[in-house]
Amino acid sequence: MIWEKITIEEYLEKDGIRSGLLADIVNKSPLHAMSKEIKLTPAMLEGQLFHTAVLEPELLPLKAVTPPTVKKGKMNHPSEEWETFLNECYANNLLTELPNDIVQKSATTWLNFFRPGVNIIDEAKRLQIEGIQLSISQNRDAEKIIKEAEKELTAFMTAKFKDQKGNEYKSSLKTRPDLVHPENNYIADLKFVDDAKRFNPLKFGYDIQSALHLSMAKLIQGIIPKYYWIVIERSFPHGIILYSYDRDSEFHKTAVKKMQRAISIMQACIVSQHWPNYSPAEVSLNNNPKGYIY
Repeated sequence: MIWEKITIEEYLEKDGIRSGLLADIVNKSPLHAMSKEIKLTPAMLEGQLFHTAVLEPELLPLKAVTPPTVKKGKMNHPSEEWETFLNECYANNLLTELPNDIVQKSATTWLNFFRPGVNIIDEAKRLQIEGIQLSISQNRDAEKIIKEAEKELTAFMTAKFKDQKGNEYKSSLKTRPDLVHPENNYIADLKFVDDAKRFNPLKFGYDIQSALHLSMAKLIQGIIPKYYWIVIERSFPHGIILYSYDRDSEFHKTAVKKMQRAISIMQACIVSQHWPNYSPAEVSLNNNPKGYIY
């Protein structure tokens, strides 16, 4: 078992239960976890852009472009500035084609010629991204962690288990922390939030995610590393807080128990081929015997 360097597309295509599904099993139900459709929401696309800007800024020009401003009433016959912009995009392989009638197409029509994965962002979004980059460069601790670690490594694990009759089954897990430093023994993950002081790792299952990261790291490195969340505010002035914990903390012990419980439930579901919804004990209203959910 090793840390691998693969693209996010390859990671999503490979089989394996992600930490997000484990969190849904514990915090919601197995049925919710398996029914969850993996699709890129606007918030996820924004998060990917922010991650690229911080972890691989050299790739940002290939992931996001800001077209010249189109003046009101000038949507047809792109300006010379637009023509220069489109030629540069084509040279960087961001456009599917560059027809001869470049000046005959409207600015809005040209937006449909960009390759999948290229994000069209406005000037406000670009300034936001630049602000996040500047804020990190001015935070010595965050900058050091990001600069020294390896970016977006992936680990896969297949666990074998048996049912009561001795039949053998397999379950695959996968994880992809933002930052891994095997020599200095730390793992870090970026989180973009509205208020860094109100960061709650339990809200979105980040505790289970971190437990899976550290469990994989132990199998690979032979030791449980220190864990950091680099929490960055989306809005100016893009405040940053580093949260951390180690293997001896109660937080980590509780997170590991939740992760192990989720894996046990998942394995039971694989054996039974049944992914239940909420159990009857979980549908009471404030433990009020007069409240029912139908």
